[in-house]
Amino acid sequence: MLKVVEVACPAKISLFLNVNDYSDTKNQYDMRMINQTINLYDNIIIQEKRGPENILINTSIPLVKEEIENYYKIVKLFLEYTNIKTGTLKITVNKNIPSLSGLGDTETDIAGILIGLNKYYCTDLTTRELMFLGSLINKNVAYFIHAGCCKITNFGDKIETYKNNPYTSYLIINPNINIDLENMLLELRTTKLLSKNIPNNIVHNDFLSVIPSDIKKIREFLTNYKLDHSLSGIGSSYFIAFREKAFNFKIRTSLKTEFPNCKFYNVENAPGHRVLTKYLNYKK
Repeated sequence: MLKVVEVACPAKISLFLNVNDYSDTKNQYDMRMINQTINLYDNIIIQEKRGPENILINTSIPLVKEEIENYYKIVKLFLEYTNIKTGTLKITVNKNIPSLSGLGDTETDIAGILIGLNKYYCTDLTTRELMFLGSLINKNVAYFIHAGCCKITNFGDKIETYKNNPYTSYLIINPNINIDLENMLLELRTTKLLSKNIPNNIVHNDFLSVIPSDIKKIREFLTNYKLDHSLSGIGSSYFIAFREKAFNFKIRTSLKTEFPNCKFYNVENAPGHRVLTKYLNYKK
């Protein structure tokens, strides 16, 4: 029988993002974040086939070189850590989460590959071990292993469950543009960085001060409405947060009319990765 493991990998929304300071020694910002996983998923399929020891990774859309390299790196890290020898290991990544959108598509996929391999090979690695391995590739991967609503501090090293998220659903507005992340980071570095308390509605993002004009137009449009809205992470996606599951379709219609080139996603809070194992008859 041929074993196949499928993993649904959830996106996330950054409800709160405050940049405290920049560390020259760590070469990164100290960001305080509150992230929430949502029911927008990439899908990963893992299976092993007869043949020489080899790793094959296919993606449903072209990705930048660094993303693909990170997928290979996490597989190799897992195999080295568990001392597993494989045949031809085939991993298929079906992309639904928009890239470079602040929704964590690459990081959730890396977490999904780890979780899927742990299930496929029945290695029973602990959550702590998976978080450690994932953080060797990207600190944000550890959050996706934990998943849910979390407060993240100490340069991504401290992850705690956050129980005070008042929101249940969101409308994501993705302008489908490429954001110059390095430029946004440099611009933010020239501004005065202040430590902020988490507001009652928790929606805040320091990067709103340096967003490009296409996203600024969405923000300005939404100021006409009494809604909680913000940028997600350091990406291109903007979102509106709702305290009830009933979506405001009127505002979505208005946004689609005003911004016809944007993509829209109605999503809700979701737990972490979902794993499905199935067995198929092997045919030569």
